[in-house]
Amino acid sequence: MKNSWLRPQSGLSLLRLLLLVAFCTMVAVPVHADLLTIPGSGVVGSDPPLPPNTLWYNGDANGNNAAVNQDNSVYDQTIYNDFNVTGAGWNVQSVWSNDIFVSGPPASTTATWQIRSNMPTGTLVAGGDAAATLTPTGFTVGGHIEYMVEVSGLNVLLAPGTYWLAVYADKTNGGMEYNDITSGANAVGTPPGNNGNLYASVDHNSTFFAATDPLDTSAGVAGVAAVPEVSSLTLLGTLVCLIMFLGRFRRKRSANLRTL
Repeated sequence: MKNSWLRPQSGLSLLRLLLLVAFCTMVAVPVHADLLTIPGSGVVGSDPPLPPNTLWYNGDANGNNAAVNQDNSVYDQTIYNDFNVTGAGWNVQSVWSNDIFVSGPPASTTATWQIRSNMPTGTLVAGGDAAATLTPTGFTVGGHIEYMVEVSGLNVLLAPGTYWLAVYADKTNGGMEYNDITSGANAVGTPPGNNGNLYASVDHNSTFFAATDPLDTSAGVAGVAAVPEVSSLTLLGTLVCLIMFLGRFRRKRSANLRTL
């Protein structure tokens, strides 16, 4: 008989149905969920220097806590912060996150970076895996030195709009990497690390969810803001005005010559 596997006509069939429901519940991705974080014990140090061409920076670590930010054999939870591209668009040349490594920083590593839109769908706009530089920011968070995990040498053109950024080291020295939480201090651009619009993934960047407790973490984007293109209509208007001005100047000059 068709569909007999799902018909609860026996104890075994009913058990199978219950197991199927339980499995579907387990693999379902939540709309909101708790992030794995580490409690902070304050922040020590001076404000970290920013690249001179910073377009957006979510803000300095507040020392309250930090969220796991890695995707390797140790753990899988990646963090995405939202930022707004303004004006005529941006040419993104470098991206970073400010993280701590509880087992110390790796001697050398690459880092994964991704820029997505349309959360929680998470449309991938640009991304890759490239050599990363780990530079101490000058902050110590919870007794751990904070590092700027930066990927540079990019050439990503973004149209105006809202995007989400993730940056995390591929190697974590056998331990955990945490992206420091911010309240928006010394932020650049919008939003300034205070809107709680963070998303995360725990299945290798396949699906995305918002945190139950809205948070923002320290990350940034540097590059060049695009110069708005002059429209054809504006150019035509300028050309017409220039021709009219030159014509008037010539007529006035001719009249002056005749009076002489």
